[in-house]
Amino acid sequence: MRIIGPEDFALHPRLAADTLPVGDLPLCRVLLMGDARFPWLILVPRRPGLREFGDLPAEERAALMEEICTASRALQDETGAEKMNVGALGNAVAQLHIHVVARSSGDAAWPGPVWGSGAAEPYRSGLDEALADRLAAAFGFRRGGPAGRTPETAAFARSLMTPSDFAKSAATLGFAHNALDRLANRRDDDAFQAETAASPAARTVAVIGDTVAVKRDAGGAMDLWFGFDAAAEIGPLGQRVFLGIDARGPAYAVQVEAEGEDPLAGRDGLAAFNLRQVAADGSVAATDLGALAEGKSMLSWHATHRFCGRCGSETASSPSGWKRLCPACGAHHFPRTDPVVIMLAVDGDRCLLGRQPRFPAGMYSCLAGFLEPGETIEDAVRREIGEEAGIACGAVSYLGCQPWPFPSSLMIGCVAEAASTEIAIDREELEDARWFSRDEVRAMLDGRHPDGLTCPMPMAIAHHIVLAWVGEG
Repeated sequence: MRIIGPEDFALHPRLAADTLPVGDLPLCRVLLMGDARFPWLILVPRRPGLREFGDLPAEERAALMEEICTASRALQDETGAEKMNVGALGNAVAQLHIHVVARSSGDAAWPGPVWGSGAAEPYRSGLDEALADRLAAAFGFRRGGPAGRTPETAAFARSLMTPSDFAKSAATLGFAHNALDRLANRRDDDAFQAETAASPAARTVAVIGDTVAVKRDAGGAMDLWFGFDAAAEIGPLGQRVFLGIDARGPAYAVQVEAEGEDPLAGRDGLAAFNLRQVAADGSVAATDLGALAEGKSMLSWHATHRFCGRCGSETASSPSGWKRLCPACGAHHFPRTDPVVIMLAVDGDRCLLGRQPRFPAGMYSCLAGFLEPGETIEDAVRREIGEEAGIACGAVSYLGCQPWPFPSSLMIGCVAEAASTEIAIDREELEDARWFSRDEVRAMLDGRHPDGLTCPMPMAIAHHIVLAWVGEG
């Protein structure tokens, strides 16, 4: 005797005609009703000949209720509905199916039921597909591919790329390694701060505008550190920040108020470089780059927060440089870091890369954007990819992060599973975006792409994300 299973399931022709497929949950097929008046999902348990809820075994009745809750949450989150209507009728179509309808005051049938409320209105061209893509992404599966949220789909990032894969190459990640003991508990100890700053072992990075002063030895290697007296020879010293202590002694960053386009011109062995140049040079210790990122970010914060956000009065720095105090209203202001998601959307053996007009010729990188207030990392990843390239995404996995002192961001590296593949570029953000195969990306990383296309340098987190994806991290 043949056992009847889900493979014998067939969707009723009327349900198929009136809906757009979204995908398969473990038990139910999810359909989007083709009525633009109401955002409306239909869940159909994939069991042949099923007519009544009570005909399901107990464990599948429980599973159906969970999937109804999942669909309700996804639809309400997508639409902002005031109320969710859930029901199973089945008079016209006997096959068991559950309606999940998003309702709002003022809709075409409010406050009555949607059934029998008038003729359905079709979606405008493409809007139903776009909504189905977004809902599929919320469920975590791909439309147009193999149906179902399989364990492989739900855990795609864990099987494809993991933080440990990313970490294999991250030793060359710029600004991400800082060995200083920051001694945050001593920042408000004014006596300790005064004693530490007076130490003969105290050293500082000397920041001049958007550049940093660098000493070069005979072999060309860079040295970022100066004594305070040596830094003062470059120009008057301004804001100072205590960075921390290591075996060499206390470390600081100081703003040098030097004048002229090239304040270090004519000074043997000294030059000013921007931070990207310093990181790309490769001769500066990774831990010194981390300290430089800490100091430059803090000095940028001081430069843009001179006045109290509460009363408008001019503020003053604390001795450690880790807060600003308002003498007028007593407010204390602390530095902030801006989180940025940077992510690789993956479609099987392809990944999505884009380029902005300001990029070097031929360079493609991961998409990126700022995390917004009240937004999770996962939602920010999906939103940014959708806004910039029109791609809906499902599962999102964290890989690693990088401090980015331009002026003070934290790049949060992620990988996301694409739930759609047709690209729609936002020309305000991107010049181009396209899908690349693994072999193409390997060639871009190695500098041998036939069209001269490249990826970012190893100092950038984007380099390590794509390196991990091609399996060479």
